[in-house]
Amino acid sequence: MELSLFLSMLGFLWVAAITPGPNNMLLTASGANFGFLRTIPLMIGIMIGMQVMLLMVAFGVGGLILLYPSLHLVLKIAGSLYLLWLAWKIATSSYEKLETDQAPDAPMPFWQGGLLQLINPKAWLMALGAVASFSLAGDAYR
Repeated sequence: MELSLFLSMLGFLWVAAITPGPNNMLLTASGANFGFLRTIPLMIGIMIGMQVMLLMVAFGVGGLILLYPSLHLVLKIAGSLYLLWLAWKIATSSYEKLETDQAPDAPMPFWQGGLLQLINPKAWLMALGAVASFSLAGDAYR
């Protein structure tokens, strides 16, 4: 992998990891309510769920890119537009304080963290963006 591609991938992964999303919000709340050690199973579940999602996207999108190399550019553009939209929403959002006295008795278990990925639109779009941006088009994909 070329250094420029590697550095751009690191930038993409950094942005994907720090931008607010269901995983980050859930982990922050779980850590605040139950502490770091009791939140570790949830973290591991989310990480494994993301890896499964990336494999599903890579094999599915990889097959489509082999059949339709122009789809590679379309996915890059769509992923870039999503990231710009997400940045705009973050930059223009207002702050609202949520007040509640209710907290769950225990953190979410490992398996629920993994399943969270299947309903997480940010994770799906980030996985699609990563595969589309950092894979090779056409015959070079093999």
